[in-house]
Amino acid sequence: MQEKRLLRMGINPKAFNDFKKDIELLMLPDKEKKKIIIQTLRRMKDITKDKTSNQMTPTGLRWKPRKHGNYKMLRSIAKKLSVEGDNKKGRLYFKLNKTARIAAEHQYGLDNHFNVSDFKDRRANSEPCTSRQAKKLKDLGYRIPVGRTKTGRTKWKNATIKEIKSKLTIDQAGVIIRKMMNTGKGRGLKSWIIPTTKRPFLDERQTINAEIMRNIVLEVIGKE
Repeated sequence: MQEKRLLRMGINPKAFNDFKKDIELLMLPDKEKKKIIIQTLRRMKDITKDKTSNQMTPTGLRWKPRKHGNYKMLRSIAKKLSVEGDNKKGRLYFKLNKTARIAAEHQYGLDNHFNVSDFKDRRANSEPCTSRQAKKLKDLGYRIPVGRTKTGRTKWKNATIKEIKSKLTIDQAGVIIRKMMNTGKGRGLKSWIIPTTKRPFLDERQTINAEIMRNIVLEVIGKE
């Protein structure tokens, strides 16, 4: 005789416990809900700092190394993340647009499109290039104009660190360094595209971030 298959319906213990936790979460005061969101974002930031320190993607893969040198990349990018939230939502963000742009370039591997006009009239509103940038440019053979010959041609000479710092902003020096490292030429350019190697550092996987929040919720509810 064939055994009859019975249809069983109900809620298993795990589903019931999850349901209880959801109810407890809904009953929490707004102050505790905000605490959960802020702590979740801070933990996400800590994980991001750990990944950038180890030069790894959120999934644990090593970043592509530099073409030149072996010092760490994006060393302080995660530290510059700010946390903001209330009892309903929250976000990780960069306060400076420039930092946010640089972060996006590396997170998604976005190309940089430049024209000479992009740097006109910016010197008064930009900081001078760093000593490190100036030394790098000097090592690469960066030259500056020093007048003209009798035939009207521009005369050039190797620039000193002091001259480079007095003439270039941080942005300008960064662009020229990248171009000189790729082609060996840093002057006479009208427009160019500089590719950025994709080096993701912020984990955007919803399932992973939801699990982080779930653990925070359990910690908060467990203390109630």
